[in-house]
Amino acid sequence: NCEDKNGNGTIETSTDATFLPWDQDEGLAWRIEIPRKASEERRGPRAVQWTAPEAIDACHYATPKIWTVFCNEADDDATVWLVNGVDGSIEVEIPIVDYACKTYGPYGGAVDADNNLWFPDRESTTLYRVDYDCQPTGAETCWEAFPPPDPDMDAYGITVDTMGRVWMAGMG
Repeated sequence: NCEDKNGNGTIETSTDATFLPWDQDEGLAWRIEIPRKASEERRGPRAVQWTAPEAIDACHYATPKIWTVFCNEADDDATVWLVNGVDGSIEVEIPIVDYACKTYGPYGGAVDADNNLWFPDRESTTLYRVDYDCQPTGAETCWEAFPPPDPDMDAYGITVDTMGRVWMAGMG
């Protein structure tokens, strides 16, 4: 679905580590700025996951959405965004309050069969689940925290299997 923006009959896009400038790469649809907390250890969102496409009818599906979570520059909390996969607009913003961003902060992410986002805190190994069909209000936070399965795990990887079980890997 790339657009030949310069009309030369070819889609120019980066195919290796030699990146084209943003305005010349015709394979990129949109870009968003992440207001991440800047530091040497927090280089950007480490959890970026597509949701499953939702059925419109038996033969057509809506474009999936994208989850991302990062340490927000406005405070020391984590922020979760659910982003429109077509135009990059932020559809839902969910603050994870009292999340003390340390080391790398939210590290890795996985989406379950209900399109909920799961991610660990690399520092505490606390596991978080963010609910897909939720709009945060004063009373509803849209997320839940679970105690670490092993406090010394140093969470590094995460996935959800077909039975809905969350698997985490530790480093070291």
